[in-house]
Amino acid sequence: MLKIIAEAGCNWTTMKEAFKFIEKSKELGLWATKFQIYNKENIKSNPNKIFLESIRITKTKAYYLLKYGEQIGQNVFFSVMYPEAVDWLEELQVSYYKIRYKDQNNVNLLEKIASTKKPTFLSCDQSYLNWYSLKNMKVDVDYPRFLYCVPKYPAVYNDYLRNMPTSSQMKMFAGISDHTSDLRLLEEAMWHGVLYFEKHLMLDGTEPLEKDWSVSFSQLREVLNK
Repeated sequence: MLKIIAEAGCNWTTMKEAFKFIEKSKELGLWATKFQIYNKENIKSNPNKIFLESIRITKTKAYYLLKYGEQIGQNVFFSVMYPEAVDWLEELQVSYYKIRYKDQNNVNLLEKIASTKKPTFLSCDQSYLNWYSLKNMKVDVDYPRFLYCVPKYPAVYNDYLRNMPTSSQMKMFAGISDHTSDLRLLEEAMWHGVLYFEKHLMLDGTEPLEKDWSVSFSQLREVLNK
């Protein structure tokens, strides 16, 4: 059964909206809702850094997001962009981790997350599957659950098709991280037995920062109800 991860990304502005993401994910029967955890260093050169700072998830915010998910029965976890956050997420007893494409060679972060021995998702393409450092990490941990992605924002459907791994390589991937503006990849994933599908979502009636590679909950509902 396909497990959809609702990526909130930067598509919310208040904690009320963040809670709404969790609610809507639960209503649609999505497997999990995911947020991003970054620090000031991660966003210092981002042209939207003032806005990103305003929604930056602290330990306190992470606590309330996790607790709300627990309260209504919805998985909540995070893409973590700096190692120190792993310490307090462990205190909060997070169940899963995500590593973004940009951090796939960040050995300090990889090893920190791997040391928790928690299930971890990692966005990458087929070239990463042979990265030797992953096999030589000094911790006893299963390989991450690789999500095949094209690191373009937005990407288009043909970007994924042009760079699609071979059949043998695709067996190494647990799912797809979709950066396109529609749901054609999801429809294919539903037919081809993909296990996990990560998609940027946005609340209906909003025009968020990442709208060009997101779909609304209503659009997703239409596809799921076909």
